[in-house]
Amino acid sequence: MQKLKIGLVAVVYSVMLFGFLGGGQASAKTSFQIKFPKPKAKIEKFQIAHISLRDITFLFDISITNPYPVDLKLAGIDLEFFIEGHTLMRASTSKGFVVKRNGKKINQFYMTIVYKDMAAIIKEFNERDFLDLDIDVAVHIPLPKMKGLPKKITLDFKLHKKIPAVRPKVEVVNFKVHPPTIGQIDQSMKKKKNKGDRKKKRKDYEDFFNGKTVKGFKPQDLDLIFNVSFDIIITNETKAKLDFSDLNFNFLVNKKALVAGRTDKVKRTDNSVKLTVMNQFSSRNLSKQVESAFKKRKGTFTLVGDTLVSFPRFVSKNKVRLKFVEDGTFNFR
Repeated sequence: MQKLKIGLVAVVYSVMLFGFLGGGQASAKTSFQIKFPKPKAKIEKFQIAHISLRDITFLFDISITNPYPVDLKLAGIDLEFFIEGHTLMRASTSKGFVVKRNGKKINQFYMTIVYKDMAAIIKEFNERDFLDLDIDVAVHIPLPKMKGLPKKITLDFKLHKKIPAVRPKVEVVNFKVHPPTIGQIDQSMKKKKNKGDRKKKRKDYEDFFNGKTVKGFKPQDLDLIFNVSFDIIITNETKAKLDFSDLNFNFLVNKKALVAGRTDKVKRTDNSVKLTVMNQFSSRNLSKQVESAFKKRKGTFTLVGDTLVSFPRFVSKNKVRLKFVEDGTFNFR
C-alpha cells in the first residue's frame, strides 16, 4: 500500500514537471503537450480601510488557488507604491501564508502610507485635493521541490487609486466651565448636611474656575455637576474637504480624562470643520492634573476622535472611518 502511494505521487509530480516544461515528444513524427494548471492569484478587494490625520491605511484581500495535491506556502507579496508617478515606498508582507492542497484561501492584510512622506515628494501638495496612487503587486508562489521546476512563479498586478491629500491642524478653543448655581450648591450641601455658607461656597467655586487660589478649598467636597463647553476646529491645509457630520470623542486634560461623548454640532467654513462640544463632569471626578489646569487657566489636551468621512465615489463608494489621537495646548476662556 505504501509503495502504491509513493508511486501515485511520483506520477503526479511527473505530470506536473511534464506540463511546466512544455510537454514532450512521443515519437519523431507525433508530439503532444499535457497542460497542468498553475497556481492563481486574484485581488478580491482593494479599498481604503481607514484614515487618520497623519496617514491612510489600505485593505488588500488576495486569494490564492492551489491546484496541487500538496500544500503551498506563500513566499511573500512585494508592493511598490507610486504617488503621481514618483516612487513612494516599497514593502513586503505575507510570508508563511499556507494554502492547503487543492484549496483556495484569502490573504487579508493592511498597508499604511504617511501623508508627510507624500508631501515631501509632491511640492504642490497643499494645492491638491486628490492624488494618483499606483501600486505594483507581485505575488510570489513557491512550487513543489522537483528537479527542473522553478522555485516559484510570480504573478503581477497593477492597482490604481485616487486618495485625498490631507495636512490637518487641530485646535481646541473657547474652553469654558460654567460654575454651579447657588441652588445646586444648596441642594448638594443639604444632601451632605453641610451647614456652611452656600454663598461663600459658590464664590469659592467661581474663584477656583477663574484661576484664583482659595485657601482650604477642595472642589471634591461637594457632588456637583459642571457644564463644560469648547470647540474643536479641524482645518485641512490642502484643498481636500473632510466631510463628516458627527464625532465620537474622548477629551483628556493634562493626560487625565475629563469628558467623553458624541457631538453632531458641526459647522463647515471653507476647509475647516468646527465641532461644538457641550458636556458635563462631576466635581468628585476632578483629578489633580485637571485642577492644575483650572488654576493655571491653561493646559494640555489629548483628543481621541472617531467618525465616518464621505469622499467622492471615485475615492471610495462607502464612507471611510477617520480615527485620530491629537495632542495640543489650550487656554480657558
